[in-house]
Amino acid sequence: MSSLTVLLIGPANSGKTSLFNSLTNSRHKIVNYPGSTVACGLGKISSLSHTVTVIDTPGILSLRARSFDETITLKTLDSVDHLVPTASSYPNLICIVIDATQIKRQLSLVRQIKRLGCPCILALNKSDLIDFEIDASALSVFTNMPVFQTRDRKSTRLNSSHLVISYAVFCL
Repeated sequence: MSSLTVLLIGPANSGKTSLFNSLTNSRHKIVNYPGSTVACGLGKISSLSHTVTVIDTPGILSLRARSFDETITLKTLDSVDHLVPTASSYPNLICIVIDATQIKRQLSLVRQIKRLGCPCILALNKSDLIDFEIDASALSVFTNMPVFQTRDRKSTRLNSSHLVISYAVFCL
């Protein structure tokens, strides 16, 4: 059985933990203020041929740490083997989670992470809270990475967050 590591990274309050809970069927606490996640969360997803470890990280604004929780995220981005002993040093996939209501401000972080050279996908969260349509295809071309629009945490429909794992399993 093959093992993959997916790192969820993005600004505070962008919905990383909601996505983590959706992907891993976890019940990590979700609150509506920055700094609520101060340690990394680990969850696993297993299929017939793969085990995917998903890591939920504290929020960051840039690749320069300004607080203790940002330091945790940057340390994890630099090396995941301290959390997942069977993993290589770097994650197999970085899922950058951004808030669609703050897209202009958060795209600079997307560019910074993309420059690291690790495979990335972009989860555009909270797109149900904006009153205009975001063209995911155009955003994918602009960022040069796959873009998935996810739903809010109260959505009962199967959402595209599961495509994140499909991408990790079948495209890496």
